[in-house]
Amino acid sequence: MLSSDGFRYFVIFVDAHTKFIWFYPMVAKSDVFNIFHQFQALIERQFSLKIKSVQTDWGGEYRKLNTYFKTIGIHHRVICPHTHEQNGMVERRHRHIVEIGLTLLGQCHTPLKYWSYAFESSVYLINRMPTPVLNYKSPFECLLKSSPDYAFLRTFGCLCFPFLRPCNTHKLDFRSSACVFLGYSNSHLGYRCLDLTSKRIYLARHVRFHEHVFPLGKSEQIAVPSVLAVTPADSTAGSTPRPAHILSSSSGSSSDSSHRINLCVDLSKFQLKQIPASVDNNSSQPARLHPMVLRPRPPKDVNFSVATPSRVATLPQQEPLSFKDANRYLVWYNAMQEEIQALHSNHTWSLVSSHPSMNVIGSRWVYKIKRHADGQIDRYKARLLPAAFLSKRGLIIWRRLAQWLSLQRYVLCSLLLSRMVGIFTSWMFIMLS
Repeated sequence: MLSSDGFRYFVIFVDAHTKFIWFYPMVAKSDVFNIFHQFQALIERQFSLKIKSVQTDWGGEYRKLNTYFKTIGIHHRVICPHTHEQNGMVERRHRHIVEIGLTLLGQCHTPLKYWSYAFESSVYLINRMPTPVLNYKSPFECLLKSSPDYAFLRTFGCLCFPFLRPCNTHKLDFRSSACVFLGYSNSHLGYRCLDLTSKRIYLARHVRFHEHVFPLGKSEQIAVPSVLAVTPADSTAGSTPRPAHILSSSSGSSSDSSHRINLCVDLSKFQLKQIPASVDNNSSQPARLHPMVLRPRPPKDVNFSVATPSRVATLPQQEPLSFKDANRYLVWYNAMQEEIQALHSNHTWSLVSSHPSMNVIGSRWVYKIKRHADGQIDRYKARLLPAAFLSKRGLIIWRRLAQWLSLQRYVLCSLLLSRMVGIFTSWMFIMLS
């Protein structure tokens, strides 16, 4: 998406040791080559160090750098195709930046065209967050060997009033104007402020903030419904309902104040009219005293073949890992039905009553795609297997043995088995397993 300052992409460089992030917005992906030269010059000048290795995902924007890396001796490490987990640290950082940036934009109702400022602010905050990976130190502290100034932080998107006297061209211009705080600048010790009137961005050091006011957010208002009848608690049955008291958080008045109200209504002195609900003689549930009509809850023991939505008829190329994923496809559903019918026809199990001495285990579905020698799909196979990882080794055998033998025979067999442990140790373990 095109940002307000003309950027469409961004690239990040992450230090593998300190986890510090450098953020660069880009107009096109081909700008990575020039941006890396700027980043390399920054590292060599500020830290007097040489970059030894760079790891990328072999995207098209990084292939041009491969030749440059060979000329200057930088080891270019590339992940395997379609295995982004090998580049997990950068992938997690990228996701962290996007999630925090979208949270900043959504919290203050800022348009998405300001995403570049929100993402840059999220990188600014992440670099100053303590993390347990670095023994509860921030990447800023690990890299620059100094603690960050948390008193400098402000709420993104809030109302602010920067000191604009040096920017004015006339003596009678106002010293400040209402702006929106859009983050920090890496090149200035100040704040980035967006003028709401002229849409101009100022970089100012002296700023007054109102961190609980967000000018870009629209206040949630509703119209007064004509059918809403509220009765005071101390009124009689024949009296006329009085209007509710409205609590407004703003001191100003608007032109449509007679038609719209805020969502702050004091209902402590009022009560809703209670409509008695009809009680069914055959129902055991208590009658509700409020007029709200509730939707009936579906029964818990619903057959999955009936409750599931319509299944797609496409042929999946990968094997599902769970029943929820497999039940969405018609071919896997038919395969499970065939497996259930085969188990019933072969009398695989028999239903018995439960007993506290039994070790009950569950079951799970295992899915496999059978293919021909040329790779074409032959059929879809589903098997219902017991969850053997929930059973306890040797528990069922000894409980069955204790129930079958009497007490005297059990003691005699235990003595014999204890004498045979030293001779037939391997045979004993094979039988018990």
